[in-house]
Amino acid sequence: MDTALAGQWFEACGLPEGYFVAAHQARSVGDEERERDMMERARAMGYFEPWRKMARQKVGSGGSSGVDLNLPWPPAWDGRLPPKF
Repeated sequence: MDTALAGQWFEACGLPEGYFVAAHQARSVGDEERERDMMERARAMGYFEPWRKMARQKVGSGGSSGVDLNLPWPPAWDGRLPPKF
């Protein structure tokens, strides 16, 4: 798995949820400056605010309303699943 590339894709999506995951990827490789930057972008776009999830569920992510950001990923070999947003 290319975790650096995954972090870049999450950042490129432009969604606060993507910035949040990119921050965690940066932390996992010890990049504290990028972690702070990604977390601040997520915060600035309302990721930690109660209205964010409600608004996303109501209007979707640019397409039709109510589109879930969570894909039905199968569990990893060790049983882990991605977090739900």
